[in-house]
Amino acid sequence: MKKILLIIAVALLFAGCSEHGNRGEYGEYEFPAPNSDNADNLKENERVQRQNGAGAPLADEKNSELIVSPFEENQIVLTAQSLLGVEFNDGGSSPDEGFDNSGFIHYVLRQNGYVNSPRGLQEQAVMGNAVGSISELISGDLVFFSDNGERAAFGGIYIGDGLMISCRMPGEAVREVDITVKYYMDSFFTGVRVM
Repeated sequence: MKKILLIIAVALLFAGCSEHGNRGEYGEYEFPAPNSDNADNLKENERVQRQNGAGAPLADEKNSELIVSPFEENQIVLTAQSLLGVEFNDGGSSPDEGFDNSGFIHYVLRQNGYVNSPRGLQEQAVMGNAVGSISELISGDLVFFSDNGERAAFGGIYIGDGLMISCRMPGEAVREVDITVKYYMDSFFTGVRVM
């Protein structure tokens, strides 16, 4: 019975997403049209990640010239890592109910003393000091991506070594994502230093 209810809930979630143009209440997951180049890059990246398990994309897809900061343990990173595997839930902002994209960022920041952290993605993308490139990010920074360059479409928490932790879209759980591959390099919108 639980399985049937879960299947119905997932079907309703995806039906709701398609009716509302793949946007949640807080404006998450504004992904490109299915036939755009960026969508093809994202699909290829997802294929490679599935092929490699949770792993990194193939070596030739990485930007081998990009120098990224090393992993540095801090409380924001530790909180984000403790949430790996929590399922996506549109409008969710806690481990018990699941997270949407901005809800994950909001929760991690509030757990680390940022009580005035905004809930919406666009406000989160401007809440601290701007970081201009992936190579300038340090562990604990927020990182945001956009397909049109005008507004953030989704984001996550940078943990170092070219990785962010994010709960990006329906069907995904909180997970590590390699942002040194072409899709993310091309779609980088801004970083935000909150520490």
